Amino acid sequence: MLKSKIVLSVIIFLFLFSLTSFLKNETRIIEKNINTIKLNINNFQKKIYETKIEYHYLSSPANLEKEIKLLGIDYIPISKSNIYQNLDEFLIEQKKMSKIEERYIEKEKKK
Repeated sequence: MLKSKIVLSVIIFLFLFSLTSFLKNETRIIEKNINTIKLNINNFQKKIYETKIEYHYLSSPANLEKEIKLLGIDYIPISKSNIYQNLDEFLIEQKKMSKIEERYIEKEKKK
C-alpha cells in the first residue's frame, strides 16, 4: 500500500515536471514571436512616419512651385481651398469621393 502511494506520487511528480518544462518552452517561443512582431511593427511605423514627412515636404506648394520653375513650365497656382492641409484631410475626401462613385455606379446598375 505504501509502495503504491510512493510510485503514484513519483509518477504525478514526473508528469507535472515534464508538463512545466513543455509549457515554459512554449511560452519562450511565443515571447520570441511577440518580440519579433513588435520590432516589425516599430519598423513599419517608422517607415510610415518618414513617408508622411516626405509626402508633406514633396507635395507642399512652395516646393512644387520651385521644381516647376526649374523645369521651365508656366506655373499657375491653384486656390488654397484645393490644397489639403494634411494627409488625414485628403484621405477623408477620398473616402467621400469613393462613396459618391459607389452610389453613382449602383444607380447606373439599377437603370
